[in-house]
Amino acid sequence: MHSVIEHQSEFSAHSNDPNKAYWSNFYSNSKELPFEPSGFSLYALHFLRSRLEKKSKFHILDLGCGNGRDSYFFSSNGYKVTGIDPSSQIETDKFQFIQKNVFEIELKGFDVYYLRFVVHALLESDCDQLFANLSHLPPDSLIMFETRSTTNITNEEKSETFFRSPIGDEHFRMLYSKDYMDRKVSERFTILKSSESADVAVFKSENPFCLRYIIQPKC
Repeated sequence: MHSVIEHQSEFSAHSNDPNKAYWSNFYSNSKELPFEPSGFSLYALHFLRSRLEKKSKFHILDLGCGNGRDSYFFSSNGYKVTGIDPSSQIETDKFQFIQKNVFEIELKGFDVYYLRFVVHALLESDCDQLFANLSHLPPDSLIMFETRSTTNITNEEKSETFFRSPIGDEHFRMLYSKDYMDRKVSERFTILKSSESADVAVFKSENPFCLRYIIQPKC
């Protein structure tokens, strides 16, 4: 098992990260940290296994890997994994870890780009830049992301929010409706799978509606 010194699962491209204080508080207590694989990693693994007839092996880039819980899970299931996070320091021989954010790393050279709870931590302008960067990847690249939706929060198609979590602090999340995200993604990508549901990312008293996408760059 890997050891974690400090980590943060969500990040902004800006040095003035609106979530910095929140995550410093959250991750100061190691008892709060889940090490079991997320529900989205199970969902992603099922999809990858269904495509083994097309490609025998995948190299996964886990963008915003936090404490490495999903990187470790994918590695344990036989995949080569590189995890990146701007404030983590992870010591492990199970996967490669790089202390950078998504705007500081060369994206080319991987097969799968995995982003759990990264999109809703970015300002929309940063999200658009991230999608633009990913759209230049080879068309057989797989991009998988999970992010919070506006459902049960607001009737708006997108919303910048600061709201409380189970640990009490308020922090930034950029929420999108399913229709709005469909339009945003389909500008540059082919949507292979998409869904919106609650009961997929339950944490303590939180049970948010989440959007899940598996997409590929358009040719």
